[in-house]
Amino acid sequence: MGLHPTPTSVLKLRGTYNTTIHKERKDDQFPTIQTDSPLPAPASLSEHGERTWAMITSRLLAANVLSEIDLPLLEQALILQDELDVVKEEIEHVRKKKKKTQQDYQRWYKLNSQLTRTLTIYTSMLARFGCSPSDRAKILSTATLVQSRTDKKDKDENPILAILEDSEDV
Repeated sequence: MGLHPTPTSVLKLRGTYNTTIHKERKDDQFPTIQTDSPLPAPASLSEHGERTWAMITSRLLAANVLSEIDLPLLEQALILQDELDVVKEEIEHVRKKKKKTQQDYQRWYKLNSQLTRTLTIYTSMLARFGCSPSDRAKILSTATLVQSRTDKKDKDENPILAILEDSEDV
């Protein structure tokens, strides 16, 4: 069994998508969301999750790579992000205690174990959206190449440049 092919959306972000080479791809058959208005955040998200939802979805919409099928996974990833914040606060609470009991140490170990499991699932989910460190490095390294290619073209044609310019404003 060979390697999994790079998703079409990632190829488009990198500027390496070629219609003759990458024709009739199954993952390209999912329609992307076409809207200029921001997507409403799900009710299950916290206030911080809603802000993150707005930032991520606006950038994915600008790159024209967000599909309806991605929304539940993105929602679950942001719920896990909230869970990570809660676990970190509990770990910090136990750590700050001056006098720790055996129960405190057991709780601390369980919380660290929960943090590791949740973080593993969270990073796995975000990697599907091109948010892993290796994906970011690939996208940023090709941004210079894409920039040199698009100097002759209109910048609005390249979604990665729109994302990179937006991130500088934040």
